[in-house]
Parts: sequence; C-alpha cells; structure tokens
Amino acid sequence: MFDNPLSATRLLANAALVAVMLVFGIRAMFFPGGDLTPWVWIIGGVGIGGALAQFAVSVLAPRAIRPAWDEQVVRSHAGSHAFGYWMTLATFLALFVATQAGWLPAEAAFYWLAPVLAAAPSLYMLGASLAGRAG
Repeated sequence: MFDNPLSATRLLANAALVAVMLVFGIRAMFFPGGDLTPWVWIIGGVGIGGALAQFAVSVLAPRAIRPAWDEQVVRSHAGSHAFGYWMTLATFLALFVATQAGWLPAEAAFYWLAPVLAAAPSLYMLGASLAGRAG
C-alpha cells in the first residue's frame, strides 16, 4: 500500500478528508448553530491540500503515476463516484423528508449534505485502499 508514493499520498489525502468531514458532522450534530464559515475553509483547505500533495508527488516521482492508476484503481475510482452519487441522493431524500415534516430547518439540511458530498467518494476510495483494491 505504501510502496508507491502516489498511492500513499492518495490514501492519506482521502483519510484526511474523511476525518475532517467526520469531525464536521459530529460538530454539526452535537453543537448546532454558530458560525460554520471556518469549516468551509478547513474542508476546502484539506481537499485542495490533498490534491496539491498528489500533484506534487506526481511531479517529483513521475514513475509512480502509471502503477498508481492501474485498472483496479480506475475501477475503484469510478465506483467511488457512483457510491458518492447514490449516497448524496439518499441523503438528499432523507433531508427532504425531514424538512417537509418540520423536523429540520432547510438551512441545517444544506449543511448536512456537505459531509456526504465531500466524504462519500473519499470514504469509498479509503475502503478500497484498505481492502487492497486501490493501492
């Protein structure tokens, strides 16, 4: 898993994004309200930082690119997008029902979509990496 520097960087970037989104979700669940603007910067910074780290590793170790994107990784990557789509759709429908029933304000529902939109593909890729299908 850590034999290829690009695969290791991808794993760490996905793990960092999932961890930040988990903390954001816990914060939003147990401490509702307040200014969430810093979280936009934190989440964006982790996402952009992970992308920049992968780009830097690709530039510094160009021979790592091809093995890091073999057929199994490409299939896992496509699967992560499908997983993200379906999880976002399921979450949207659940939040729609919750807002229509009056259990959740629409403003809060908007923020509850963020963890799923950001973390679902990364969570899938993290699981694929740990299972040996994307590393």
